[in-house]
Amino acid sequence: MVVSGGQGTATTVPEAVAMQRYLVAKGIVAGDIMVESSSRNTYENLEKTRDLLEGRASEPMVVVTSDFHVWRTAAFARDLGIDVHVTGSRTAGRDIPLAYTREFAAIARRYWTVNAVLTATIGLSVGLRQHAD
Repeated sequence: MVVSGGQGTATTVPEAVAMQRYLVAKGIVAGDIMVESSSRNTYENLEKTRDLLEGRASEPMVVVTSDFHVWRTAAFARDLGIDVHVTGSRTAGRDIPLAYTREFAAIARRYWTVNAVLTATIGLSVGLRQHAD
């Protein structure tokens, strides 16, 4: 098992260390957990985990992330050539509005060219239709 995640500005320990502590408290043997705590984002989580598991694990792997983050995590895994099944854990109700808003913005930024072309096409289509009326 690998836990992956670096330390954010608002945390006292890296995410991976916090996850390891949680799993050990739930009965997982610490020696069965590999810790990757230097990544700064989801892409690096996947990339560094892939490198850490080089020659050790068979694919497909199971990746657990936040429920709102499943789609982008799967897209990153595809980009990296990693065969994974991505599943989501429940997001606390109070965190849903901000989490989904941030994820929407990140996906829009990731696919900005597609979004720009679609927006321009729709705008042109509406403009032409209004002009014809």
